[in-house]
Amino acid sequence: MKISVAMATYNGEKYIIEQLESIRKQTFHVDEVIINDDCSTDGTVKLIEDYLSMHHLINWKMFINKANRGFSENFYEAVKKTNGDIIFLADQDDIWLSNKVEITQHVFNNNKTLKVLSSGQTFIDSNGENIDNSVKEITNENKKMNLRYLPFDFFIGSSVIPGCTMCIHKEIREFLFNFGAPDLSKSFGHDWYYCMVGAAIGQFALIDNVLIKRRIHENNASKASSRKTTILSTTTNRRNDYLVEIILAHQFFLNNKYFVSQLANRDIERVKKILRFFKKRFEFSISKNLFSWIGLGFSFFNYYHCSKSFKGAVQLYIADLFYTYNINWKTQNKTIAK
Repeated sequence: MKISVAMATYNGEKYIIEQLESIRKQTFHVDEVIINDDCSTDGTVKLIEDYLSMHHLINWKMFINKANRGFSENFYEAVKKTNGDIIFLADQDDIWLSNKVEITQHVFNNNKTLKVLSSGQTFIDSNGENIDNSVKEITNENKKMNLRYLPFDFFIGSSVIPGCTMCIHKEIREFLFNFGAPDLSKSFGHDWYYCMVGAAIGQFALIDNVLIKRRIHENNASKASSRKTTILSTTTNRRNDYLVEIILAHQFFLNNKYFVSQLANRDIERVKKILRFFKKRFEFSISKNLFSWIGLGFSFFNYYHCSKSFKGAVQLYIADLFYTYNINWKTQNKTIAK
């Protein structure tokens, strides 16, 4: 089994070396690392070039986009350049636990229908200090683990699994080559695309054990809720762009005959139902018709499905009203409404 790493970089000079080190020092070495840079304006490219040269990493390659393409397309490009049987997705500012590759390839070797595997994560701050203490690293002597499988329906209309925790099968790269992908830089991101494809053509599984330290700092989008000072997390126009992008993304999959052929009829109907739901949300945002918002309340299960919790569903429903009428004020709440 050939193992690849696909990393997307952009202005990551502050943390990139620490991440490269954590990949290079894995207990089970990778066969190649593909780094795709999205026109960084800081010292990221030079740092990576020097690192590859210093450690004689001839199977680690860096590519630079001719123009900035956004984070989702940058990851797509990195994945398409890989040649491995399984491909790890790597953010530029995280830290991998030393046995992440060893454990993950072991799981793939023993689960032939698996197409996407996601591990647990713990959060660290800009200084590398733990934000939570829930690390449960699998030792080399104890490879027993609990796999939890998520059905395709779980991912319809929702993206809650971060790409930095994922390893994908080469069949997803082949799907990307054959059919392309929607631009998801404003909404779900590349991670949702891999989840949808993987769960449709095979199986998606979670390992509860933590295999990655995910860094939260002032320059990344992760844990944006901890930095919120207003009820709304973005502008109404950007919110509308987000809704349109989600609509187009779901339509992208419905228009793909091969993708649809892998699904049960109930899953196809579920995608269509969520698509109609997002269209109604967008129409309300444009029309500002209060009765349309009241009508959306009868689709509360769809809000629940997208947010995965009752509290999140209520917040999402209210957020649609606030965005449409631009109701906003400063707050100390740690809530983010998408």
